[in-house]
Amino acid sequence: MITHPMTEASFFLITLFFGAASFVFMMRFLLEAVNADTGNPISQFFMRLSRPLISIVSFIPSVRKFNVACFCIIIALEGLRFFLIALLSGMAIRVVGFLVGGLGESIQLAIQIYFFSILIRVIASWISPHTFNPFLSLIHQLTEPLLNRVRRLIPPFGIIDISPVVILIALQLLSILVARPLIQMGVGLPMGL
Repeated sequence: MITHPMTEASFFLITLFFGAASFVFMMRFLLEAVNADTGNPISQFFMRLSRPLISIVSFIPSVRKFNVACFCIIIALEGLRFFLIALLSGMAIRVVGFLVGGLGESIQLAIQIYFFSILIRVIASWISPHTFNPFLSLIHQLTEPLLNRVRRLIPPFGIIDISPVVILIALQLLSILVARPLIQMGVGLPMGL
């Protein structure tokens, strides 16, 4: 199928803008959920960048450690991206489809952040295991709660820790069994529903 260059450019810009915005809010959501160091400059960057929009929906209460307002913004951003891409593609999807697709895309984004964070952490542990920098510190804070839960079930074998492998497999399964079906369900909801 041949697409017009303007349509292709529009797809690219929509994906870039909404993907970057969703990433910022997802990082804020995840960092708050794991109680990451707010003094870390990278953490401060995400907090500062997302503060204006978060302040608008601050009436939505948090549930335990989870910033529900932030997650609602992520779903709205992903749903709007879903809507704009559907509009450019000529598809007619109901509002519920955008929300379901947005939820699926939001879950997929969280999975990707954790997947690449664990990969970076593993590679960094091989290259320079005891080096400190704000980026690796933040990745450690983000991934450690997940890794610790798996380590309780499967302790390391001497110096070999297989918990990252277990989590990477679980993340892929979560993507296949939860996120992708939600995205496909969002696309598949016809106008009549």
